[in-house]
Amino acid sequence: MSKIGKKGINTKNICKLINDFSLLVKKKKFVIEKPFYFIIKENKIFIRIDKKYRNIKKYRSMWGTFRANLNNLILGCHKKFKKIMKVEGIGYYIKEKYKGLLEINCGYSHFVYVKINKNIKYKIENNIITLRSFDKSILGMVCQTIRKKFKKSPYKKKGIFFLGEKVFLKTKKKK
Repeated sequence: MSKIGKKGINTKNICKLINDFSLLVKKKKFVIEKPFYFIIKENKIFIRIDKKYRNIKKYRSMWGTFRANLNNLILGCHKKFKKIMKVEGIGYYIKEKYKGLLEINCGYSHFVYVKINKNIKYKIENNIITLRSFDKSILGMVCQTIRKKFKKSPYKKKGIFFLGEKVFLKTKKKK
């Protein structure tokens, strides 16, 4: 049994239970699959597995994941998640082409465009982009999409980095 899945989630009075399988968190509907269901006790939400599915490993392993995703969604409604990325290199820049589309020049002969999800708010200042969202998983996917476009070069310190990220160089061979 999952230790994380057994824990309750503190709702802080922003969740409404629609039925056993769906939950409304500030106008965003969170739905889980059939073997799982919600129970609300004393302002806490618990996710449980149906008795006939408890011995199946697939469902036991997903139990904690469902709980963590729901917890992140509830935390994001109170305090938005934030990631800060920095573009470094001579001639490298990032700017907004129009709302929801970023134009990035990072060493290619052409510009690369990245579409931003409508649930993500962003701000660009001096090649630093700040991304905010209530959904942690979507925010992480967008950040990784931006980073995948350009291979970072730690030796020349070019590319797209997270603010505060330490870049490790390979150790040199000693004879």
